[in-house]
Amino acid sequence: MIELIFLIEFCLGTLGLTYIITVSKLLKPIRERLTTYNLKLGSFATCPQCVGFYSGFCVYLLLYYNLSILVYAFTSSFLAYIINKNK
Repeated sequence: MIELIFLIEFCLGTLGLTYIITVSKLLKPIRERLTTYNLKLGSFATCPQCVGFYSGFCVYLLLYYNLSILVYAFTSSFLAYIINKNK
């Protein structure tokens, strides 16, 4: 059961972090600046698959070192996005 909870935390946290980096209004100016600075870097910052790989690595490290509060923040961000998207 603990492994299932860890997997759910991991997946939702990774989805949340990926969303924050690739789609959110919060990081839009940074994504635009990266695109004008370097086209490859800009396309990386907008690619969910690319960012998702590294987000998964970071979220795993956060959970491994018991920094779950950041993972919960990413999770709540993703869930808020899902709820607001359906309105």
